[in-house]
Amino acid sequence: MKTIIILFFTLLCTYNINAQSYRSMNEFGTDTIAYMRHNFVERKAQYINQPLSKLLSDYELGLVFDPTRTYPYKTTETIRIDGAILQYPTPPQYKEPYAFLIINFKAPHLPRVETYNNMINPDDSNEWAEKLKNCIVSDIELVIGPFGPN
Repeated sequence: MKTIIILFFTLLCTYNINAQSYRSMNEFGTDTIAYMRHNFVERKAQYINQPLSKLLSDYELGLVFDPTRTYPYKTTETIRIDGAILQYPTPPQYKEPYAFLIINFKAPHLPRVETYNNMINPDDSNEWAEKLKNCIVSDIELVIGPFGPN
């Protein structure tokens, strides 16, 4: 009986370790939503309290990156970057559903206007990723479409 309990415990631990391991996009075929859910939502503990650069180094899909902002209550305060939306480019032949990750950052947040004004090309996702790579991740959420008018 003791052997069965030890074997069961060992299998359970092995399953938990495997459930938390990163899986490449190749393992998901064309299912980008399953890839994002497994690697960045189910495993978000791997990225919480870590710099954004850690998450981006694992992210295999093409980068479409847009910072989110928080607006101040007082007009004397500046708009801050409190997170980012991480999408992937979709060729026109792709159909819904579509998804993106919302990544929230811990304070202190970068000032939006100053960060924007110090960029060569504010429309460049890679430049945004470079500017925000040291922001600390506080949460990750997967949002699944369809979006917009039906």
